[in-house]
Amino acid sequence: MIPIEPTTLIGDPVVYAKDQYEYSPLPARKTEEGRVITEWSLTDEERRRIAHGENIRLTLLTFNRPLQPIILEVTSEQD
Repeated sequence: MIPIEPTTLIGDPVVYAKDQYEYSPLPARKTEEGRVITEWSLTDEERRRIAHGENIRLTLLTFNRPLQPIILEVTSEQD
């Protein structure tokens, strides 16, 4: 998966980890309410694997801090 510029116009554009060499830059949109919206593009191989029943795994790095609420969803440019 590759992070892409979010298609939503909700929130202000921001790039996380832009200057952190150990991480890839993450384009996002951040709202006044504290939502951070990111979008990811799947490769053809990932799409094939999902279509054949494989799962999606989400790993969160909390650094032993409280877990934040998250939402994982499927979207399109129309959403």
